[in-house]
Amino acid sequence: MGDDLYAFGIMLVFLLNGKNPVQGMTRQAMVESKISQGTYATVVRNLRTSLPIMELLRGLLCDDPRERWVLENLSIWANGRHLSPKQPSLPHRGARPFIYRETKYWNLRSLSAAIGQDWTAAQTEVDAQEIAVWIRRSLGDETLSEKLLETTGQAKKGAFGGGSEALSDRALSRLLMVMDPAAPIRYRELSLEPDGLPQALAIDFETPGFQELITELIMRRLPQSWLEVQPHALAEHNALQRTFEDLYNYISRPQQGYGIERCLYQFNPGWPCLSSLVREAYVTDVRRLLPALEARAAGAQEVEPMDRHIAAFACSQLGDIPDRTILALGDTSSEAARISGVVLFLAEVAQRTENHHLPKLATWLASYLKPFVDSFHSRQLRDELQRAIDSAVKAGSLPDLARAVGNHERREKDERGFDFARREYQALERECQALEGGKLTDNVFVSARARSASAVVAGLASGVGLLFMTLLHVT
Repeated sequence: MGDDLYAFGIMLVFLLNGKNPVQGMTRQAMVESKISQGTYATVVRNLRTSLPIMELLRGLLCDDPRERWVLENLSIWANGRHLSPKQPSLPHRGARPFIYRETKYWNLRSLSAAIGQDWTAAQTEVDAQEIAVWIRRSLGDETLSEKLLETTGQAKKGAFGGGSEALSDRALSRLLMVMDPAAPIRYRELSLEPDGLPQALAIDFETPGFQELITELIMRRLPQSWLEVQPHALAEHNALQRTFEDLYNYISRPQQGYGIERCLYQFNPGWPCLSSLVREAYVTDVRRLLPALEARAAGAQEVEPMDRHIAAFACSQLGDIPDRTILALGDTSSEAARISGVVLFLAEVAQRTENHHLPKLATWLASYLKPFVDSFHSRQLRDELQRAIDSAVKAGSLPDLARAVGNHERREKDERGFDFARREYQALERECQALEGGKLTDNVFVSARARSASAVVAGLASGVGLLFMTLLHVT
């Protein structure tokens, strides 16, 4: 709302002037003027108007969002009551200027804005120690001077001497934050307001190079660094801190269901799924995701019905998908494990969204299950699994398909049978090798077999004799 009222104030200045009041000014010159003199002085200039209108413009164009007029102030002014907008708080002017790239800068905010204009040049031309000396001597702020060096990781040497060294991207970004805490987060080509970071993900997600830049910015915890340098702790900072930590946690997990795609959908509710499989259907609700895949299945099925966007979109909207189901998507131990993970995930989505009849999607998934079926050793169990898959496809039920694929008892039975067969085979293999090595003619083997045979024959003879004597005694 504050930004809207600020824009309303600018529109009023245009209407009162009948033209653009800053026409002919370069962007850099306009930024410098707004920093050094304030927005009101920059755009209103020599505009002649009534005192009530000037009062309105001062309130709407206040650079401090905390002091800017809100709708209540606007209503009070419209009813004829006078308010006293706060005069702009201009940055502290130094006793002498800091010269950067042959231009004089009298305050820290203007210098920060100029440095951020050319990132590559700034990395080699900016000397944090020189700026620290200027802050201490010209602005008289010893604390800020030491904080600037500490933030950039440059140790103080003597009287801030010791030469300069190229600043890393992270160090330069943090340097600009310390110099101007009210400015956006600046990182190479990016310049983002902290509370607009999630929305920037949506707007520029497919801009070449943006994903890499925003990932670096988040992984280097620069949003958290911005919060640390703020001079005043505000209530909304707590919410921002949670958002920044969530962004970091999601983006630091590379598997499907997380990553930068999860950040996109988690913090931009209602944003359509950007998967090439369902893009044309403009899916903004997870309940429409599987029907869109069902419609896609009617065409070519040269790709699997799963990608990073589909996984992240479903996870962000459903929220409570079990972690084991998400992790199964990234199981690369075998092709069978990977495709079974896809089936289990989509079945979970189908169950949560109550999509009970998806015959084309079930057929699509089944066409990729051959490696899973072939991973069973028992022909009987393979046939049993294939019948269960065919039955699920016929019913168009993804949960039934998942139950067929996720039957752990069948898998354990197959492993036990295979283990028994392997041990039996190894025993027969050893026996064959022994026979081929002359085991039948070995003296020890022959003697052992002879003793065994003699014992058996003696036992039989004793038994027959005992039986014969018993019969004679009875008769």
